[in-house]
Amino acid sequence: NYKNLRITESFGGEAVIMKNELAKGVFVKGVNSDEKNLKFIKDNIIDGNFENFEEGKIIVGKQLAINLGVVVGDRVNLMSSNFVTTPLGGFPMQENFEVAAVFSSGFFEFDQGVIFLNLKETLLFFNKTKKDLSLEIKLDDPLKADFYKKQIEEMNENYYVYSWADLNKSFFGALKLE
Repeated sequence: NYKNLRITESFGGEAVIMKNELAKGVFVKGVNSDEKNLKFIKDNIIDGNFENFEEGKIIVGKQLAINLGVVVGDRVNLMSSNFVTTPLGGFPMQENFEVAAVFSSGFFEFDQGVIFLNLKETLLFFNKTKKDLSLEIKLDDPLKADFYKKQIEEMNENYYVYSWADLNKSFFGALKLE
């Protein structure tokens, strides 16, 4: 009964990406670069190469790259909302990453606000463990998302289940207005 779906592990969090004097708030999406179903990312790369997506490297959206003035091979600083405690007090976790590729999804907000980072590094960056992972279920027919959502919620009421429609309510609200 559960054909035509794929389950992947992921984790995401908010951070600030910086290059020179420019800074931008972003959503860091941790993905397992070994996964076979990263077609969306692979198909939308406009500069660089997905095969270069390894530890120490990120993939950024076209609008973010333009706003920060970065190209493939540039190094950027990423600052987490998590703090590292030192004898001098708490400081935000920061790391430098190289831009491996630039993608263009066609959605301005997505292209300026989301970056992709290796899943293992994402967990380390946000000081999380495997127990903090999310599971994403990818469907061949996204219109069946609510059907699967209800079934999963019935399995265990302690699960937090969100569909793509739930996560993009403002986008659909804007479409309705037009």
